[in-house]
Amino acid sequence: STGDTTEDLSGLAAGTYTVTVLDSLGASGGASVTVTAGVDTQAPVIDDCAPELKANSNTSCLATLPDLTASLTVSDNCGVVSVTQSPAPSTQLLAGVHVVTLTAADAAGNTASCTTTFTVHDFRVPTISACAPAQTLSVGPTGTVALPDFTASATATDNCGVTTRTQSPAAGTVVGLGVTSVTVTVADAAGN
Repeated sequence: STGDTTEDLSGLAAGTYTVTVLDSLGASGGASVTVTAGVDTQAPVIDDCAPELKANSNTSCLATLPDLTASLTVSDNCGVVSVTQSPAPSTQLLAGVHVVTLTAADAAGNTASCTTTFTVHDFRVPTISACAPAQTLSVGPTGTVALPDFTASATATDNCGVTTRTQSPAAGTVVGLGVTSVTVTVADAAGN
């Protein structure tokens, strides 16, 4: 046997070290060894993503997305360098449900992501500024007439836009002589 032995050292900081070897006869030899930092391949660990949030839309049907990065609970073996959010904080979002992605990165470029939602509610009801004008219709030989479409002549606005217009009784409904009340209803995408 040559009496060779080996020893592995771990946990050394990056730097230059002198290695000295001594044999059984007392002879020694040395060499300079440079240790470089290891490559970090471990991604950050997200323990808790940001909570789901809700907001009411403004008069333009928008809400401002808050900065959710601080509410992310994340750890990393070498330390988290940055947390980003997409869409970015302060983005104006329309009414609806929006997916927000949060990404944590360490110095080696390893990343971990999670998603949450930001829901913008539209609670404002549409406004009818001008109703359809009253109409006088002539009945046919049977003493009846079909109601026209009154929805197009009603003027309505909404912060998120009017999506449906209906009337009751519906256009095309056959009515007889006399006064018939027609109700026009407008709604937005939120059902207001």
